[in-house]
Amino acid sequence: MITDEPPAGLEVDLETVGRQLREQRIVVFCVSPDHRAYRWLAQVTGGEWWDIYEPVPFDRLLERLARKMMQLAAKLRALLGPGSALPRHKE
Repeated sequence: MITDEPPAGLEVDLETVGRQLREQRIVVFCVSPDHRAYRWLAQVTGGEWWDIYEPVPFDRLLERLARKMMQLAAKLRALLGPGSALPRHKE
């Protein structure tokens, strides 16, 4: 998520939102204003938060995102087992 807007709808229960994101295994990486809601969502989902008003280390952000994707791919390979590669697209 990249935004310079403050969070809208603060009447939303953040605990519920956090639980729903975790249940769906959604990881939140935020580049946003320093607001507790943005920081909290990144923290509880295993993501990271960066202040949009500071220089954003996009190389580090992309590296962390790629690392999370590699971890997910390793878990999926373990669940699928050997020889369970997805079929290739035929042209």
